[in-house]
Amino acid sequence: MPEDSETRRDCKGWLSHQRADRGRYRPRVDQAALADAFDLDLAGKNSRSFRKFAQDVNYLITGTRGK
Repeated sequence: MPEDSETRRDCKGWLSHQRADRGRYRPRVDQAALADAFDLDLAGKNSRSFRKFAQDVNYLITGTRGK
């Protein structure tokens, strides 16, 4: 996870540079593997905007706000 994840630009470029095969990140092809590897707990610990996103999704699903 990049240290400046809240302000990073060109995230697809960053993902391309992180690939072991140095190939280009292609959303249609790579999205399923990326989603499978995505660590929700780590994202929540390291990203204030992700925590807000998760809280908002939870509200849309449950209709209640909570921590």
